[in-house]
Amino acid sequence: MINALSDLTHPCQGLADLLTIKEKKGDFKGLKVVYAGDIWNVCHSLMIAAGTMGFDMYVAIPEGYAANPKVYQFATEAAKRNGTKMVLTQNLKEALKDADVVYANTCIAWVLQKKRRKNGSETSAPIRSTKRWWRWPALISSSCIACRVTGVRR
Repeated sequence: MINALSDLTHPCQGLADLLTIKEKKGDFKGLKVVYAGDIWNVCHSLMIAAGTMGFDMYVAIPEGYAANPKVYQFATEAAKRNGTKMVLTQNLKEALKDADVVYANTCIAWVLQKKRRKNGSETSAPIRSTKRWWRWPALISSSCIACRVTGVRR
C-alpha cells in the first residue's frame, strides 16, 4: 500500500478524489470545485491539482486558517497559467455559488477537535458538514479516513 500522507499534502487521496470527479463529472475543464473547512493536506493536494487539471478551486476557510504559502503560490501560478481560478475566501455562500463539486471537510475538524482540546484550545473550524450538506446537488462525498458524519443516519 502506498499512502504518501504528510501534514502538508495527501497526494494519493487527491488522486482518488480526481478520479471520482472525472468519473462523476466527465471532464475537469470548466468545473468549480469547492473545499469547505480548515485547510489540511487533502485540500493542499486539490489546490495543487486544480490549475494543472484545469478546474477552478474555491476554498472556504474559517477565520484564522490559511493555506501553506508555498502551496498557495504554486496553485495560484498554475491557475493563472491555465486560465482557471484559485480562490481563498471566508464567505461560504460565495464559494458554493454555482459549485459543481463540494468537498466538505468533516473528518479532520472532528479528529483535530480532541487534539486542540488537549492543547487547551477550544477552537475548531465552524464550517462543518451536517445533514443539509448531503442534500447539496453537486456534492461528491469523499474522505481519506473512516469517520462519523454529524446528523446523517446510515
